[in-house]
Order: sequence, then C-alpha cells, then structure tokens
Amino acid sequence: MNAKPQPTDWRSIAIVWLAGTVASLALLKVSPAALDLRTGLSLSLSQLAWVSSIFTLMTVALGVFVGGWGVRFGARNVASLGLIMLAIAGAATTLAAGPTALIIGRLVEGTGFVLVVVCAPTLIASLAHPGDGRLVLGIWAVYVPAGGIVVMLAAPFLLPIGGWRALWWLGALFAVAALTLLTRVPAPPKSDAAAPVNLRLALGQPKPWLLAAGFACITMQLYAVLLFAPTYLVEELGYSLVQSTLLSSLMLVMAGVGGLSASALMHRGVSPALIMAVCLSLIAGLVPSLLLFAETGLLALLLLALHGLLSGCAASTVYAQAPGTTSTPAAVGIIMGLIMAGNGLGILVGPPLFASVIEATGSWQLGTLVPVIACMGGVLSVWILSRLKTPISC
Repeated sequence: MNAKPQPTDWRSIAIVWLAGTVASLALLKVSPAALDLRTGLSLSLSQLAWVSSIFTLMTVALGVFVGGWGVRFGARNVASLGLIMLAIAGAATTLAAGPTALIIGRLVEGTGFVLVVVCAPTLIASLAHPGDGRLVLGIWAVYVPAGGIVVMLAAPFLLPIGGWRALWWLGALFAVAALTLLTRVPAPPKSDAAAPVNLRLALGQPKPWLLAAGFACITMQLYAVLLFAPTYLVEELGYSLVQSTLLSSLMLVMAGVGGLSASALMHRGVSPALIMAVCLSLIAGLVPSLLLFAETGLLALLLLALHGLLSGCAASTVYAQAPGTTSTPAAVGIIMGLIMAGNGLGILVGPPLFASVIEATGSWQLGTLVPVIACMGGVLSVWILSRLKTPISC
C-alpha cells in the first residue's frame, strides 16, 4: 500500500524561500554599490563587470555538478554549505583593499549562491504535497525579484552610512539568519535522497536541455532590457538618472507579481507551457513598442511594468515544468542544476549581444532584434518540449 502523501509544509517552504532571497541579495548588491566600489577600490569598468558577472559564470560552470551533489549529499546540507560560504565570504570581503581581494570574495560568494539556488527548489519540492508542486515551485521563482527589492530598499539607507561594505555586511548577517532557520527544515526522506541516478541518462534526454534553453531565452531578453533601460531612458527620452532608475526598478517588482500570478494560474490547472509561450510572444511585440512609442513617462512606466510582469510569469513556469522532464524524482536536482546553468548563460550572453548590435548599427530599434529573437527561441523550445513523450526512467 502506498503511503499517503504528506501535506505541504508551508513553514519550511517559507524558510527555504528566504534562503534563496538572501542568495539573490548577494547577487544583486553590486548594482547599487557600483559607484562606491569604483571610487573606493579604484575599479576599472572591466573589473566592475567581473565583480558583477562572476556569479553568472559560477552558475554556468557549476550548475549541473551542484545538482548532482544535492542528490548525493542531500539538498538541505548543500544549501546550508552555500549559506555558510555567503556569510563568511561576505564578511571577509569587507576587508578588501583592492580589486583582487574583492573578486576572490565574489568568487566564493558566487559558489555559495549556486549551492543555494540549485538545491533549494529540490528541497521545496520534497516539502510539498504533489498537488501543490507547481504552486510552490512557481512561488520559489520570485526569490530573485524579492532579493532585488530588499537591496533597492536598503541601499539608500546603508550606502551613506557604510558605503558598499554596509551592503556586504547586510548580506552576511542575513545569510547567518537564514542558515539558523534552515536547520529547522526537515531533510528529504533517505529513500528519496539516496536514490541512484544515471547522470548520462538523465542529461541524455532532450527535455531538460530544451527547458534550460527556454530559460536562457527568458533571461537573455529580460536582462538585456533591464540593464540598458536606464541608459535608453536617459539618452533617448531625456529622463533624469533618478527617474530612469525608478522606472527600471519597477520591472523587478512586477516580475515578482508575475511569478506569483503564474503560480496561481498553474495551481488552477493552466498549462505552464501555455503560460510561457503566451508571455514570450507578448514580450516579443512589447520590446519594440517600448523603444518606438514610449515617449511619455506614463507609457514607459506601463510598458516596463508589463515587461517585468510577463517575464516573471514566464520564468516562474520553468521551475514548475522541471519535474515533468524526468520520470525519476531523484534526477530533478540535476535537472534544476542544468536549468540554472541555462539561466546563467542567458544573463551572460544577452546584455553584451544586445549592446553589440546597437553599437554596430547605431540603432536601438535594431537592437530589439536580440530580445525578440530570444523570445521566439523560447516559444520554439517550449513548443518542442510540449510535443515530446514522457522521458524514460533514469
């Protein structure tokens, strides 16, 4: 007789979600601290870029391996190690007197970030009733916007007091708090955590790769627009720096709203593949409209808000689709790692490709071809994914 599924442990899920939010805070704290970092540590633009992008490189390089470690050593244990690394590296980096020490600190933080965000979805899935699986994984996807909102609210108060080091201390203290709470989360059952997984067979199926490609397309278009929206608003539409920053920050807030909205829709039975395809199709028409018709503050506000909302919806569906790419529950952690690698690849490729097209053509409008093509690539990926048969056991 099969055991009755456990009810969803919302308290533990909230703790794991908070751990992800703390990890995303570490990811996003560079942006508001960029000016103080450049002046305080005499960073060049290229060095600042490395400080920011090292997290993405670590995600691409380690994603799949961390998924395997989560299966072997337990998702909670690996996520806890990630929080320890975030706390120690965050605190130690405040002693940095130059770019080398800062980049080394970010390298350790980036490793901790990957350990947390790859293993947390697997842990969350183990804490949920099967009927709530899509809901909780959709809610998990909101961790990045949530971390961005925390940074956005904290930076104006902390930077005048302690400069960039104040944000690093905030991240380290939050990591310690999250680690303390995470020890109260029950570990997955031994039978699940120890289930053997054929790595070659798990990654030899097309479905995980298609889902990772779809996630890469989502983040490619999102971060291309998010990174260059302030510049476009200032240089092309004449907004002030403060106005452009506030307008762009709205995208993160609305991405969180979008993620929660998609979770609710999926919980009511709406196909995550359908949500993803519709959202990306709408974004493909929205991005050119943003650059061609956003001549007033109100219209720019509405278009940026809608872009964030739709992008958050699309990203939320990726996590919900992950368990369906394999018939072996223990392989989900490895597939989550592959998906996060796709996420990192999109962030790594999207902004420079967008900038290269604009610089080569001298046209922001032609630059929109990058996010538009990325959106169409995401739609194609999810369409092929939806037509494939259920994968064989691995």
